[in-house]
Amino acid sequence: MKYQIKIILSLIGLISPSLISCQEPPTNLTLAYGDSGESKGYYLNDPDHNYKLPGILEEVSGLTWLGNGQVGCVQDEDGVFYVYDLNKEEIVAKNKFGEPGDYEGVQMVEDVIYVVKSNGDLYHFEQEPGEVRVDRKKEKLPFKAKNDIEGLGYSTSQKKLLVALKGNSGLDGEDKKGKRVYLLDRKTFKVNKKAFLTIRLKDLQEKVKMEGKELKIKEFRPSAIAEHPITKDIYVVASAGKAVVVYSAQAEFKSIFLLDKKVHRQPEGICFAQDGTLYLSNEGGGEKGYILQFDYKKQ
Repeated sequence: MKYQIKIILSLIGLISPSLISCQEPPTNLTLAYGDSGESKGYYLNDPDHNYKLPGILEEVSGLTWLGNGQVGCVQDEDGVFYVYDLNKEEIVAKNKFGEPGDYEGVQMVEDVIYVVKSNGDLYHFEQEPGEVRVDRKKEKLPFKAKNDIEGLGYSTSQKKLLVALKGNSGLDGEDKKGKRVYLLDRKTFKVNKKAFLTIRLKDLQEKVKMEGKELKIKEFRPSAIAEHPITKDIYVVASAGKAVVVYSAQAEFKSIFLLDKKVHRQPEGICFAQDGTLYLSNEGGGEKGYILQFDYKKQ
């Protein structure tokens, strides 16, 4: 008999085993861990909707909320910005902005679309309806290929873009132990030399150990980042490691959630609607890419 395990991701609280719903004892639980506080969040291994993407978005690598039931997507092989309508479940616009390359993160801020490549090239333009080539500008950020940029988000608290690295190397001679998130001024395109956030697997393991648990993942390599519109918490997704770590707006650890690989084939993008609805995009890995919707739970 099939059963579902529902684990709520607490934005500020440790999830109790009493929240697990099943018909027979599970043998391998994925748990969320965190600090004390009221419980509200998401069942990240039990999506409320699954949007199957067209073949062109098999390698979907970035996701941003546009409003009016639409999300913006990029895929990591072509310089095209796709507008996907969640109600129509189809692509409604394509904006060509660059040549083929490794495009990883996308973020809209005040009607401007920002797209970043893994090597530090940043493109920005305004979305256009239809299938057109857009007038875009290109900036070279102080990152190199070894930094391997994977995620792009925006912090309304810091009023700056968030740049998440998958590579170990940081800027300005920082040590190589950990994955970093930097703040980027979207007007001057200057990057704060000191990392806003450093994610170390050892630190995550210690946080979980303090709760009397064991974090059984061997790596955490960021693939996407986004700010929650209501709590202002920062969500960092790792495809390699299959986990989501939540930090406060001040970069303080709050919780970690382990993703079921049967649900999340290759999570590479994250964004939120203004009401807190969470969307996670997954690359297809030989099949169609897809976007999972998770409604915001308040209990």
